[in-house]
Amino acid sequence: MSLARRLLPLVFAALPLAAEPPANLIADPGFEQAALGNTLPDIWNRFNAAGKECAASIVAGGHSGAHALRIAGNGEFCGVVVSAVPLAADQRYVVAAWVKADGDAQACVKVDYLKDGAWLGQTDPYKAAADGQWHEMAIADDRAKFADANQVALALVVGGGGQAWFDDVAFVALPADQGNRLPNGGFETGTDGAADGWSEAHPADESPKVSWTAAAAHGGLHGVNLKGAKTFHVLYAPSFPRDKAKVLTLSGWVRARSGGATLKFDFRNGDQWVGDQAGDSVPADGQWHEVKVVLDTTKFPEATELCAAILADGPDADADFDDVVMK
Repeated sequence: MSLARRLLPLVFAALPLAAEPPANLIADPGFEQAALGNTLPDIWNRFNAAGKECAASIVAGGHSGAHALRIAGNGEFCGVVVSAVPLAADQRYVVAAWVKADGDAQACVKVDYLKDGAWLGQTDPYKAAADGQWHEMAIADDRAKFADANQVALALVVGGGGQAWFDDVAFVALPADQGNRLPNGGFETGTDGAADGWSEAHPADESPKVSWTAAAAHGGLHGVNLKGAKTFHVLYAPSFPRDKAKVLTLSGWVRARSGGATLKFDFRNGDQWVGDQAGDSVPADGQWHEVKVVLDTTKFPEATELCAAILADGPDADADFDDVVMK
Protein backbone atom coordinates (compact mmCIF):
# COMPACT_ATOMS: atom_id res chain seq x y z
CA MET A 1 0.00 0.00 0.00
CA SER A 2 1.45 3.36 -1.00
CA LEU A 3 1.39 6.00 1.72
CA ALA A 4 2.48 8.83 -0.56
CA ARG A 5 0.60 11.99 0.27
CA ARG A 6 -1.23 13.41 -2.71
CA LEU A 7 -2.28 17.00 -3.20
CA LEU A 8 -5.91 17.56 -2.20
CA PRO A 9 -8.14 20.13 -0.55
CA LEU A 10 -7.47 19.69 3.18
CA VAL A 11 -8.24 21.65 6.30
CA PHE A 12 -7.39 20.80 9.88
CA ALA A 13 -8.04 22.85 12.99
CA ALA A 14 -6.88 22.23 16.52
CA LEU A 15 -9.08 21.82 19.57
CA PRO A 16 -7.17 21.37 22.84
CA LEU A 17 -9.77 19.28 24.62
CA ALA A 18 -12.46 16.78 23.72
CA ALA A 19 -16.10 17.69 23.98
CA GLU A 20 -17.75 17.28 27.36
CA PRO A 21 -18.84 13.68 28.03
CA PRO A 22 -22.52 13.19 27.23
CA ALA A 23 -24.99 13.14 30.12
CA ASN A 24 -25.86 9.66 31.32
CA LEU A 25 -29.60 9.06 31.56
CA ILE A 26 -28.92 6.34 34.15
CA ALA A 27 -28.71 7.58 37.73
CA ASP A 28 -26.04 5.69 39.70
CA PRO A 29 -24.70 3.74 36.69
CA GLY A 30 -22.25 1.83 38.88
CA PHE A 31 -24.86 0.86 41.52
CA GLU A 32 -22.60 2.39 44.17
CA GLN A 33 -25.43 4.21 45.95
CA ALA A 34 -27.65 1.13 46.08
CA ALA A 35 -27.81 -1.08 49.17
CA LEU A 36 -26.76 -4.69 48.84
CA GLY A 37 -29.70 -7.07 48.48
CA ASN A 38 -32.75 -7.76 46.34
CA THR A 39 -34.19 -4.22 46.37
CA LEU A 40 -33.25 -2.50 43.12
CA PRO A 41 -33.03 1.26 42.55
CA ASP A 42 -36.39 2.72 41.52
CA ILE A 43 -35.42 3.29 37.89
CA TRP A 44 -35.00 -0.45 37.23
CA ASN A 45 -37.96 -2.75 36.51
CA ARG A 46 -37.72 -6.54 36.29
CA PHE A 47 -39.12 -8.58 33.37
CA ASN A 48 -39.05 -12.30 32.68
CA ALA A 49 -40.44 -15.15 30.62
CA ALA A 50 -43.98 -16.23 31.44
CA GLY A 51 -44.10 -18.41 34.52
CA LYS A 52 -40.53 -17.60 35.44
CA GLU A 53 -38.94 -15.21 37.96
CA CYS A 54 -36.20 -12.64 37.67
CA ALA A 55 -33.68 -12.95 40.50
CA ALA A 56 -31.89 -9.60 40.30
CA SER A 57 -29.90 -8.12 43.18
CA ILE A 58 -27.17 -5.65 44.08
CA VAL A 59 -23.99 -7.52 45.06
CA ALA A 60 -20.42 -6.78 46.07
CA GLY A 61 -17.68 -6.85 43.45
CA GLY A 62 -18.08 -4.44 40.52
CA HIS A 63 -16.08 -3.71 37.41
CA SER A 64 -14.83 -0.33 38.55
CA GLY A 65 -16.39 0.06 42.00
CA ALA A 66 -17.63 -1.90 44.96
CA HIS A 67 -21.06 -2.95 43.61
CA ALA A 68 -22.65 -4.56 40.58
CA LEU A 69 -26.09 -5.74 39.49
CA ARG A 70 -26.36 -9.54 39.41
CA ILE A 71 -29.06 -11.39 37.43
CA ALA A 72 -29.49 -15.16 37.73
CA GLY A 73 -30.75 -16.92 34.62
CA ASN A 74 -34.09 -18.73 34.85
CA GLY A 75 -33.57 -21.10 31.91
CA GLU A 76 -35.33 -18.82 29.40
CA PHE A 77 -34.83 -15.07 29.80
CA CYS A 78 -35.06 -12.37 32.42
CA GLY A 79 -33.69 -8.91 32.95
CA VAL A 80 -34.19 -5.35 34.07
CA VAL A 81 -35.18 -2.31 32.03
CA VAL A 82 -35.34 1.43 32.62
CA SER A 83 -38.33 3.59 31.71
CA ALA A 84 -38.46 4.44 28.01
CA VAL A 85 -37.62 7.92 26.74
CA PRO A 86 -39.03 9.65 23.63
CA LEU A 87 -37.22 8.73 20.42
CA ALA A 88 -36.20 12.19 19.18
CA ALA A 89 -35.41 12.58 15.48
CA ASP A 90 -32.38 14.79 16.12
CA GLN A 91 -30.85 12.37 18.65
CA ARG A 92 -29.24 8.95 18.45
CA TYR A 93 -29.21 6.81 21.55
CA VAL A 94 -26.32 4.67 22.74
CA VAL A 95 -26.46 2.02 25.46
CA ALA A 96 -23.37 0.48 27.03
CA ALA A 97 -22.32 -1.69 29.96
CA TRP A 98 -19.61 -3.92 31.31
CA VAL A 99 -20.88 -7.50 31.57
CA LYS A 100 -19.49 -10.64 33.24
CA ALA A 101 -21.18 -14.03 32.81
CA ASP A 102 -20.70 -17.66 33.74
CA GLY A 103 -22.39 -21.02 33.21
CA ASP A 104 -24.51 -21.00 30.07
CA ALA A 105 -25.69 -17.42 30.54
CA GLN A 106 -26.25 -15.37 27.39
CA ALA A 107 -25.89 -11.87 28.83
CA CYS A 108 -26.07 -8.53 27.09
CA VAL A 109 -27.16 -4.92 27.12
CA LYS A 110 -29.81 -4.12 24.53
CA VAL A 111 -31.88 -1.34 23.00
CA ASP A 112 -35.66 -1.78 23.24
CA TYR A 113 -38.01 0.00 20.82
CA LEU A 114 -41.59 0.85 21.80
CA LYS A 115 -44.64 2.63 20.47
CA ASP A 116 -46.66 4.33 23.18
CA GLY A 117 -45.36 1.82 25.71
CA ALA A 118 -45.91 -1.30 23.57
CA TRP A 119 -42.72 -3.28 22.87
CA LEU A 120 -41.85 -3.58 19.16
CA GLY A 121 -38.41 -5.19 19.13
CA GLN A 122 -34.80 -4.89 20.15
CA THR A 123 -31.20 -4.52 19.02
CA ASP A 124 -28.82 -6.90 20.81
CA PRO A 125 -25.90 -7.87 18.55
CA TYR A 126 -23.52 -9.00 21.28
CA LYS A 127 -23.44 -11.62 24.03
CA ALA A 128 -20.72 -11.61 26.68
CA ALA A 129 -18.52 -14.68 26.70
CA ALA A 130 -19.48 -16.80 29.75
CA ASP A 131 -15.89 -16.94 30.99
CA GLY A 132 -16.16 -15.08 34.29
CA GLN A 133 -14.35 -12.04 32.86
CA TRP A 134 -15.63 -8.48 32.36
CA HIS A 135 -16.53 -7.54 28.78
CA GLU A 136 -17.52 -4.11 27.50
CA MET A 137 -20.26 -3.69 24.90
CA ALA A 138 -22.10 -0.71 23.43
CA ILE A 139 -24.88 -0.33 20.84
CA ALA A 140 -26.25 2.66 18.95
CA ASP A 141 -29.96 2.61 18.18
CA ASP A 142 -31.02 1.17 14.83
CA ARG A 143 -34.40 2.85 14.57
CA ALA A 144 -34.70 2.35 10.81
CA LYS A 145 -35.71 -1.26 11.54
CA PHE A 146 -38.59 -0.05 13.73
CA ALA A 147 -40.19 2.78 11.80
CA ASP A 148 -43.23 2.96 14.11
CA ALA A 149 -41.20 3.34 17.30
CA ASN A 150 -41.55 6.56 19.26
CA GLN A 151 -39.74 5.45 22.43
CA VAL A 152 -36.45 3.77 23.29
CA ALA A 153 -35.11 2.09 26.44
CA LEU A 154 -32.06 0.30 27.82
CA ALA A 155 -32.33 -3.24 29.18
CA LEU A 156 -29.90 -5.69 30.78
CA VAL A 157 -30.74 -9.30 29.97
CA VAL A 158 -29.71 -12.86 30.79
CA GLY A 159 -30.86 -15.70 28.54
CA GLY A 160 -30.55 -19.36 29.49
CA GLY A 161 -29.15 -20.39 32.85
CA GLY A 162 -26.03 -19.30 34.63
CA GLN A 163 -25.70 -15.78 35.97
CA ALA A 164 -24.34 -12.40 34.93
CA TRP A 165 -23.10 -9.21 36.52
CA PHE A 166 -23.55 -5.71 35.07
CA ASP A 167 -21.73 -2.50 35.93
CA ASP A 168 -20.85 0.97 34.58
CA VAL A 169 -24.07 1.20 32.60
CA ALA A 170 -24.59 4.10 30.17
CA PHE A 171 -27.63 5.38 28.29
CA VAL A 172 -26.87 8.58 26.39
CA ALA A 173 -28.45 10.78 23.71
CA LEU A 174 -26.03 12.13 21.09
CA PRO A 175 -26.63 14.42 18.11
CA ALA A 176 -27.93 12.41 15.17
CA ASP A 177 -25.46 11.54 12.39
CA GLN A 178 -27.83 12.83 9.72
CA GLY A 179 -26.52 12.15 6.23
CA ASN A 180 -23.41 10.28 7.36
CA ARG A 181 -22.61 7.44 4.94
CA LEU A 182 -20.61 5.67 7.67
CA PRO A 183 -22.90 3.57 9.88
CA ASN A 184 -20.46 3.57 12.82
CA GLY A 185 -18.40 6.66 12.14
CA GLY A 186 -18.62 7.71 15.77
CA PHE A 187 -17.33 4.28 16.89
CA GLU A 188 -20.22 3.99 19.36
CA THR A 189 -21.06 0.36 18.57
CA GLY A 190 -18.55 -2.31 19.52
CA THR A 191 -17.42 -4.93 22.01
CA ASP A 192 -14.25 -6.35 23.51
CA GLY A 193 -12.04 -3.58 22.16
CA ALA A 194 -13.28 -3.77 18.55
CA ALA A 195 -15.45 -1.20 16.75
CA ASP A 196 -18.28 -2.73 14.73
CA GLY A 197 -18.11 -2.43 10.93
CA TRP A 198 -14.43 -1.46 10.54
CA SER A 199 -11.73 -3.75 9.13
CA GLU A 200 -8.01 -3.68 9.79
CA ALA A 201 -5.00 -3.65 7.44
CA HIS A 202 -1.27 -3.57 8.16
CA PRO A 203 1.89 -5.33 6.95
CA ALA A 204 1.93 -9.05 7.74
CA ASP A 205 5.18 -8.78 9.63
CA GLU A 206 3.90 -6.06 11.98
CA SER A 207 1.58 -6.36 14.99
CA PRO A 208 0.09 -2.94 15.73
CA LYS A 209 -2.82 -2.74 18.15
CA VAL A 210 -6.29 -1.34 17.59
CA SER A 211 -8.37 -0.48 20.65
CA TRP A 212 -12.02 0.56 20.77
CA THR A 213 -12.01 2.50 24.01
CA ALA A 214 -13.51 5.36 26.00
CA ALA A 215 -10.00 6.77 26.35
CA ALA A 216 -10.04 7.65 22.63
CA ALA A 217 -13.43 9.41 22.62
CA HIS A 218 -13.72 12.94 21.30
CA GLY A 219 -17.52 13.02 21.39
CA GLY A 220 -19.82 10.29 22.67
CA LEU A 221 -18.65 7.29 24.65
CA HIS A 222 -15.94 5.69 22.48
CA GLY A 223 -13.29 6.26 19.86
CA VAL A 224 -10.50 4.08 18.47
CA ASN A 225 -6.77 4.10 19.10
CA LEU A 226 -4.20 2.80 16.62
CA LYS A 227 -0.81 2.13 18.17
CA GLY A 228 2.48 0.50 17.32
CA ALA A 229 2.65 0.78 13.52
CA LYS A 230 6.15 0.73 12.07
CA THR A 231 5.04 1.54 8.54
CA PHE A 232 1.23 1.80 8.38
CA HIS A 233 -1.95 0.72 10.18
CA VAL A 234 -5.39 1.28 8.64
CA LEU A 235 -9.00 0.81 9.70
CA TYR A 236 -11.40 1.01 6.79
CA ALA A 237 -15.18 1.13 6.50
CA PRO A 238 -17.17 -0.99 4.03
CA SER A 239 -16.72 0.05 0.41
CA PHE A 240 -19.56 1.27 -1.78
CA PRO A 241 -20.07 1.84 -5.55
CA ARG A 242 -18.29 4.93 -6.83
CA ASP A 243 -20.26 7.77 -8.41
CA LYS A 244 -17.60 9.67 -10.35
CA ALA A 245 -19.76 12.78 -10.46
CA LYS A 246 -20.24 12.87 -6.68
CA VAL A 247 -17.88 15.03 -4.62
CA LEU A 248 -17.72 13.64 -1.09
CA THR A 249 -16.21 15.17 2.02
CA LEU A 250 -14.57 13.06 4.71
CA SER A 251 -14.12 14.66 8.12
CA GLY A 252 -13.22 13.55 11.60
CA TRP A 253 -11.21 14.24 14.73
CA VAL A 254 -7.64 12.96 15.09
CA ARG A 255 -5.24 13.13 18.05
CA ALA A 256 -1.67 11.93 17.53
CA ARG A 257 0.98 11.45 20.20
CA SER A 258 3.65 10.00 17.93
CA GLY A 259 4.05 9.06 14.29
CA GLY A 260 1.63 10.24 11.63
CA ALA A 261 -2.19 10.14 11.60
CA THR A 262 -4.88 11.28 9.18
CA LEU A 263 -8.01 10.32 7.23
CA LYS A 264 -8.15 9.09 3.67
CA PHE A 265 -10.28 7.81 0.82
CA ASP A 266 -9.37 4.37 -0.54
CA PHE A 267 -10.08 3.55 -4.19
CA ARG A 268 -10.87 -0.10 -4.92
CA ASN A 269 -11.92 -2.62 -7.53
CA GLY A 270 -13.71 -5.24 -5.48
CA ASP A 271 -11.12 -6.68 -3.10
CA GLN A 272 -8.25 -5.03 -4.96
CA TRP A 273 -6.85 -1.79 -3.57
CA VAL A 274 -6.09 0.70 -6.37
CA GLY A 275 -4.83 3.77 -4.51
CA ASP A 276 -5.68 6.38 -1.93
CA GLN A 277 -6.18 10.09 -1.40
CA ALA A 278 -4.74 10.84 2.01
CA GLY A 279 -4.57 14.08 3.91
CA ASP A 280 -1.53 15.55 5.58
CA SER A 281 -0.81 14.09 9.01
CA VAL A 282 -1.91 16.09 12.03
CA PRO A 283 0.83 17.29 14.42
CA ALA A 284 1.91 14.72 17.00
CA ASP A 285 1.13 17.12 19.84
CA GLY A 286 -1.44 15.12 21.82
CA GLN A 287 -4.22 17.55 20.86
CA TRP A 288 -7.41 16.96 18.89
CA HIS A 289 -7.45 18.27 15.31
CA GLU A 290 -10.41 18.25 12.95
CA VAL A 291 -9.47 16.96 9.51
CA LYS A 292 -11.53 17.53 6.35
CA VAL A 293 -10.69 15.91 3.02
CA VAL A 294 -12.58 16.71 -0.20
CA LEU A 295 -12.63 13.90 -2.73
CA ASP A 296 -10.81 14.49 -6.02
CA THR A 297 -13.13 12.80 -8.51
CA THR A 298 -10.45 12.68 -11.22
CA LYS A 299 -8.16 10.31 -9.33
CA PHE A 300 -7.90 6.62 -10.21
CA PRO A 301 -10.61 6.56 -12.90
CA GLU A 302 -10.30 2.77 -13.08
CA ALA A 303 -11.58 2.38 -9.51
CA THR A 304 -15.21 1.26 -9.17
CA GLU A 305 -15.58 1.56 -5.38
CA LEU A 306 -14.66 3.92 -2.56
CA CYS A 307 -14.27 3.53 1.17
CA ALA A 308 -13.32 5.77 4.07
CA ALA A 309 -10.30 4.91 6.19
CA ILE A 310 -8.29 6.14 9.14
CA LEU A 311 -4.51 5.86 9.00
CA ALA A 312 -1.65 5.80 11.50
CA ASP A 313 1.86 5.42 10.11
CA GLY A 314 5.22 4.91 11.75
CA PRO A 315 7.52 4.98 13.35
CA ASP A 316 5.73 3.81 16.51
CA ALA A 317 2.50 5.63 15.68
CA ASP A 318 0.01 6.28 18.48
CA ALA A 319 -3.21 8.09 17.53
CA ASP A 320 -6.89 8.40 18.45
CA PHE A 321 -9.76 8.82 15.98
CA ASP A 322 -13.41 9.71 16.51
CA ASP A 323 -16.52 11.28 14.97
CA VAL A 324 -15.68 10.35 11.38
CA VAL A 325 -18.29 11.56 8.88
CA MET A 326 -18.57 11.10 5.12
CA LYS A 327 -21.13 13.13 3.19
